[in-house]
Amino acid sequence: MRALGWLMVCLLGCAKVEVTPTDAGGDAGSELVVPKVVSVTDLGLIENPNGKNFGRDGTSSCALGGKLFYTFGDTLFFKKATDGASYRTNTGAYAAFDAATTLSEPLDDAGLPSQLIGFLPDEVAYNVDAGNSGGNRIALWPGRCVTRADGTALVFFDKLKIQS
Repeated sequence: MRALGWLMVCLLGCAKVEVTPTDAGGDAGSELVVPKVVSVTDLGLIENPNGKNFGRDGTSSCALGGKLFYTFGDTLFFKKATDGASYRTNTGAYAAFDAATTLSEPLDDAGLPSQLIGFLPDEVAYNVDAGNSGGNRIALWPGRCVTRADGTALVFFDKLKIQS
């Protein structure tokens, strides 16, 4: 995959979508009826009021631990993190169900989030290799988040090799 210049930072918004309930079960071979959208309400930006120096893209969410759990793809920093980083390839945050657009998460001393899905040792080695001059890198981008019956969640992610 080839990166197309630098990434554009997108402001993430939230919308409340009301649907009519449908039968998701049934016998094998029965058709799943798609819920009907009744209304859509813009709830505004999804943001952490304590962290103003970063932008995120690519989000998904699911119920986890009695809260909404959000995953994000690239999180670009507008200042350096405490560890010197200028971005993370993925981050995560929580929100209360009744305040779905107000995020909460651990932030470093610079007010920036940490990586959600960590790199394996070989991925770290590739990303810090002096030979790639920081242009080539491995990114871990979370996709869908699915709550499981036992209260845990599955976070699906892509491992991408970004080349400049």
